[in-house]
Amino acid sequence: MTEVNAAQSQSSAITEAYERGEVTDIAAVMLSRQQASIGFEATMQVRNRLLSAYKDIMSMPV
Repeated sequence: MTEVNAAQSQSSAITEAYERGEVTDIAAVMLSRQQASIGFEATMQVRNRLLSAYKDIMSMPV
């Protein structure tokens, strides 16, 4: 989770630097944004799977 947060922070920072003209490598900016997006999506998929498993367990008859 902390890695995803760090990737998102880095992506925001490099995007802002590009907008200010400090960074000229658009490929690095896009790569950073894509890595952050993929990390976030993976985290959400894991959360959804865990939530689904929890709901399945809770609905089992005892």
